[in-house]
Amino acid sequence: MATGEPGAGRSSRVERYLHIGRIAVLAAALTTIAGTATVLAHESRDVGEHSFVVGFVGEPVFTGQKSGLEFSVSHGEEPVEGLEETLAATVTYGDQTRDLEIEPRFGEPGWYQSVFFPTAAGPYTFRIFGEIEGEPFDESFTSGPDTFSEVQDVTGGQFPVQFPRPGTSPVMRRPARMLPVRPALRSYSAGRAWSRDSWHSA
Repeated sequence: MATGEPGAGRSSRVERYLHIGRIAVLAAALTTIAGTATVLAHESRDVGEHSFVVGFVGEPVFTGQKSGLEFSVSHGEEPVEGLEETLAATVTYGDQTRDLEIEPRFGEPGWYQSVFFPTAAGPYTFRIFGEIEGEPFDESFTSGPDTFSEVQDVTGGQFPVQFPRPGTSPVMRRPARMLPVRPALRSYSAGRAWSRDSWHSA
């Protein structure tokens, strides 16, 4: 009875394992590239002996989307932890400012965030202040072309249908003279006019 060549099954298994290994390496590389792209969309700034990376959570950000402030602090190659106890932050849009509660990001030493929902498109300014390793710190970071992404109008990212902005209605935005008259209403109005003319001529 014919049988396969010795070692053919083993060779097939080895090739399969190598293929799986190549897929795992590729997936890890893509994850690294995606993470790097997110960091590159943020502003990097050295302040004294510390390095900051600051931006919005999940850039690009659209109005009404869950986002917020995220930043990292490092001293040389070492992440600086525990800053949620010594730093505070605010966000400013136009002439409106609100406080932000900083919390450490789970599983990412040296990274911090404060989640909120930006509801207007345009530039935002984050102010981070307090102490870092005993040194006073007070810096502002404003979104823009040379720093990190501004918040974009949600209608610009909708496809294929663009919904109207909250608080607007396509019908209400049309001039009154453009509003169609229902046939039933037109007949009723004409009937009232005929009855009135007939009564006066009687």
